[in-house]
Amino acid sequence: MKISDFLINNNVGSVLEKDIIVSDRFTDEKGKNLPFKIRNISSRELADINRLVGENKYLADAHIVAKCCLEPNFKSVELQNHYGIMNDSELVEKVLLVGEINKLSTAILKLSGYGKSFDELTEEAKKH
Repeated sequence: MKISDFLINNNVGSVLEKDIIVSDRFTDEKGKNLPFKIRNISSRELADINRLVGENKYLADAHIVAKCCLEPNFKSVELQNHYGIMNDSELVEKVLLVGEINKLSTAILKLSGYGKSFDELTEEAKKH
């Protein structure tokens, strides 16, 4: 079987989702860790983020999380209003610790097939 046959016979989607436990800070009333739901990032989305933030890894991580976190939805106007923030990536930085942002961003990149963090990808891009 060729890969094109596989793609014709299987409805392979380009959006992948995954639940991830980020921290013990996010628990329900019984103390059970609450998962964040993430999705993969497209190459266009990642390129847009790269153009927006340049080589600033921390800003890139926040933008990746804002774009690809489905739950919580950092684009939610209600959530942004609750924290007095008018921007999804700023909301990410307001409610998450730097290490939590990095953990989510790395998980999103791995789900997207990269297997590497944003700074590792940036270093590779510099070499080419």
